[in-house]
Formats: sequence, C-alpha cells, structure tokens
Amino acid sequence: MLPEKKTKIDGCLRHIAKGDVNKVDKLYDLIEAHLFFIALKYMGDRDKAEDLLSDFWCDIVRIAKRYVFSVNPFSYLCKVLTNMAITRLKKEGVKRKREVSITPEVLERYETFCEYDVFRAEHDRALREIIKKGFAALTRKEKIVTYLTYWEDKTVRECAASMGVSKSTADRLKTSAKEKLKKVLEEEGWDKTDL
Repeated sequence: MLPEKKTKIDGCLRHIAKGDVNKVDKLYDLIEAHLFFIALKYMGDRDKAEDLLSDFWCDIVRIAKRYVFSVNPFSYLCKVLTNMAITRLKKEGVKRKREVSITPEVLERYETFCEYDVFRAEHDRALREIIKKGFAALTRKEKIVTYLTYWEDKTVRECAASMGVSKSTADRLKTSAKEKLKKVLEEEGWDKTDL
C-alpha cells in the first residue's frame, strides 16, 4: 500500500477517534475493498463477510480510539478485522488456524472480490480489469506473495513464513510478480502517473 494512502487512513482514524464521524465515509472508501477480501477469506461466504464488516463499521469509533498512532494504520485495521473474524468463528464452533493458508479456494475468492462493486469510477473499473489480467498471468506462488504483501500488508519475511519458503525465495517471487504486473500495465498503456 502506498505511503500516501496509509497517511490518509491514519488521518481518518485520528479524526474518528476525536469524534469526527464524517471521516468514516472517507475511511470506508479507502479500505473497504481490502477489508471485504479479508472478511471473505476468513468467513468463507459473501453474506457472512458482509455481516462481519457491518459489525466492524458499527464499532469503528471504538476501534479508532484504541489505535496507537505509531503503528501502521492499515495493518492495525486488518488485524482488528481478523481478530473479529476469529472470535466469531470460535463462537460458531468453527475450528480454524490463526493464520489461514492461501489455498486455490482462497485465490478463487480473490476473483469474487474482483467482481465486488467497490470500484465506482470508470478509471478504477478499467484499472481493475487490467490488474485482473495481470494477476491471471502470475504463477500460484506469485499470486500468494502478491496477495499477502499488497492486500494483507505483510513483510517478505512474514510471507516466507506463511508459505514455508526462504525469505530470498519470497523476495524473488514478489519481484517477479511485480515485474509481470508492471509489464501488463505498460502494455495496456498505463503508467505510474495513472495509478
């Protein structure tokens, strides 16, 4: 995630913690797509994921008040949502590992996420289609590293641990995936200033 976006998320959380609930809509627009995919990964179906997210957003003022401003704001929100999902699954009697492995089924859910209508502007829809095309060109391991680093904001070391590979292998996979995605974007006429 770009540092500018993290700064915006941080600003929204600070304002919400002070009682400015008007910033909730802005925060929603910044992170809803990411949170939906995380909720879908843990809950397993769209209805349960949306129910979990509904509870998350109802509790956003309390969540913002607990935010420590020295940590990564996006990772903090992902962790809160993950913990909410794990707690809910425990209450439902579903036994699940704390770290959900990225399986072909989870990657299929990513495709479901790509169809989720959070991309409102035509520019975003066009970019989404190009990214889907680029994602399809990646190997399974490259998809997993891309998902973990860009959607769950994990470090290369954390990716390596989740995948059971060395840090250097995870780093090579991340670099390879990034180059493939960059190539697809360039072939379609996009450059960094468009993103």
